[in-house]
Amino acid sequence: MRRLLSQHSLAECPKRTQPCKYCGKEFVFDTIQNHQYHCPRFPVACPNQCGTPNIAREDLANHVKENCGSALILCPFKDAGCKHRCPKLAIGRHLEDTTKSHLTMMCSLVGRQRQEILELRREMEELSVSNDGVLIWKLSDYSRKLQEAKLRNNHEFFSPPFYTHRYGYKLQVSAFLNGNGSGEGSHLSIYIRVLPGEYDNLLEWPFSYKVTFSIMDQSDPSLSKPQHITETFNPDPNWKNFQKPCSTRNSLDESTLGFGYPKFVSHDEIKKRNYVRDNSLFLKASIEIPQKIMA
Repeated sequence: MRRLLSQHSLAECPKRTQPCKYCGKEFVFDTIQNHQYHCPRFPVACPNQCGTPNIAREDLANHVKENCGSALILCPFKDAGCKHRCPKLAIGRHLEDTTKSHLTMMCSLVGRQRQEILELRREMEELSVSNDGVLIWKLSDYSRKLQEAKLRNNHEFFSPPFYTHRYGYKLQVSAFLNGNGSGEGSHLSIYIRVLPGEYDNLLEWPFSYKVTFSIMDQSDPSLSKPQHITETFNPDPNWKNFQKPCSTRNSLDESTLGFGYPKFVSHDEIKKRNYVRDNSLFLKASIEIPQKIMA
């Protein structure tokens, strides 16, 4: 009787334990069949019928993605526009047969990306532009730049662009450190110009708002009152510089020339106070915009 009990426990009892022959884990005998529907090591067939035998269930996804020669894949040039899909084993032949068309697609893609980069760069520049109608322009390394201006006839330095107000006129200041025109060789000349802006079609033309230039006295206010040198003018509405700018302006067009003062401040005057300090000079331009325009 004991011998029969031992045989029953080992071979016949539905509650006996038995290891899974695929993963090796122990299970109650009457549940092992159900386990095999979920066993991670149970062998399954490739859905692409590639012929690879005994793929463990848990390895199937990786097999289809990485190793299955019959798996359909997209052409590596899909981002360039190729929509071809074929078994992985056939992709090499596809690449050989379509080299020229892929090259054409890549050239087009590079062109589109270059245009997008230029557009993003332009948008970033617009976001960084001041829009409160005030420009404070620091000219660092002043002595070197002045010497450069003396060696190069009519050498012009340009400020960063700025807006008169939000959605306003886009302007830029330029300076001839060694002067130009009647101020050449003896003065700092300063000018302002209207640039093509994002909102020109919404604005009134010609540009007609008061412009003030200043060279900033960098003297310590606690020791002496700063004596900024300032000049102000009202734009002449008949002057070509202040008409609505054209985005296709030629660099030789007189409307691209600034309007301002060839004799803004003499070189001798600059030396009298701290207009140059730590080898830097500050120029300021401000635009007087009525509050109703800014609202």
